[in-house]
Amino acid sequence: MASGTVAYKEGDLIKWYEYYSDGFMVRDAGYGIVVKNTVLPTHYNDNVSLYRVFRMSHSDIITFSGNEMEKVYDT
Repeated sequence: MASGTVAYKEGDLIKWYEYYSDGFMVRDAGYGIVVKNTVLPTHYNDNVSLYRVFRMSHSDIITFSGNEMEKVYDT
């Protein structure tokens, strides 16, 4: 993904992954809908994209980065 681009947009159906603190083993996974995307500037030449996702299996909203999700369906 190029810097500053948004890979997911509001309404996209995604599969999310929640990892243990080691960053390798998946603790939980499921489907969700992107509710909001936010691009945060950094002190470097790139930006960080964060996504608020409604998790269907938990009925809550949580923040994920782009590398913790994969797109299932485009809106």
